[in-house]
Amino acid sequence: MWPYWIIFLIFTILSLSKGANDILEGHTKISLDPLSKIILLLLTLFIGLRYQVGADWQQYLRIVERAEGIDLFSQMKYVSGEPGYQFIVWIGANIAGGIFFVNMVCAAIFSYGLLIYSNRRVYPWLSMVAATPFLITVVSIGYTRQSAAIGFLLIAFNYLQERKLYKYLIFVLLASFFHKTAVIMAPLAIAIYTINYKLIYKLVPVLILVSLIIYFGLKEHIDFLIYGYIELNLYDAKGLYFRLAMNIFPALIFLFWYKEFRLTATEKRIYLYLSIASMLFIPLSFIIPSTTVIDRLALYVSPIQLLVWSYIPFIFKRRDNRILIKIGIVIHSFAIMFVWLVFGIHAQYWIPYKNYFFEWIM
Repeated sequence: MWPYWIIFLIFTILSLSKGANDILEGHTKISLDPLSKIILLLLTLFIGLRYQVGADWQQYLRIVERAEGIDLFSQMKYVSGEPGYQFIVWIGANIAGGIFFVNMVCAAIFSYGLLIYSNRRVYPWLSMVAATPFLITVVSIGYTRQSAAIGFLLIAFNYLQERKLYKYLIFVLLASFFHKTAVIMAPLAIAIYTINYKLIYKLVPVLILVSLIIYFGLKEHIDFLIYGYIELNLYDAKGLYFRLAMNIFPALIFLFWYKEFRLTATEKRIYLYLSIASMLFIPLSFIIPSTTVIDRLALYVSPIQLLVWSYIPFIFKRRDNRILIKIGIVIHSFAIMFVWLVFGIHAQYWIPYKNYFFEWIM
């Protein structure tokens, strides 16, 4: 499992050695500095060239194998898959690269989105530390399609925080091309508006329309989820409440220290809504019988983790206190990663980590 710890160690060293970002909150930075570009390449190769790693490796491999010899039109209308993902699957299966091409593209999207989002935080490398135990180690390797969707959504968040509504919705749409459930983030666009009664009356019809579009757009997918996750109960997300707590804990910190987060009014509304949503997943878990549905949807509010853990040290004025808080966050992230890698039920599918490059040269 040492490759996972090397990634964690790199981000830990960078987080403890680098100071606060000179980019103020509220200003989008859709570019990467040279160091971030090196990390982007490292993460893309680490995630994208994995070999026989992840619980669903065989399932994703079969998807690529089934696409061999199929014409592009037939592949794109494949009802059980999203068009963006199906397109790169078709390229991998029929032109070059196979599953490694597919994984590399999804890894690049996820890594770029994560780095772009983190670079906008006060302590960007602390955001990467917080992302390593679950988003990088588990999600990017185990949930290929949804990891790409999350990458697009993290880019979308930057645009939403700048109140660029159309760009936000475009990237939400791109995210849905890899995982249809990503469209549930479209209503978050309401965060760019200051809520008042007149606005509520205007927005209710819009929200109803958006909800209907989401429902009918996802109807086949929803039917599949209900049949597979609920009626047959084929899948069960072990450790659901542990992962929900990973969102709830920072959400409570954000709500408690709301005034201390020197964000724009739009950003505060975004993370206020994400914090509330994080806590709503607890009662929803008792209403919806499938833990997997809750588990997958809860991934979309995980940016609250990255924001809070990368901002908390900045609240404290004294440099010594900031260093101690940073170390505390590193220890917190280390503990989460250690528990999952050592005691996680599905960790056996992640260990040992194998990479196609090293398998090929050896």
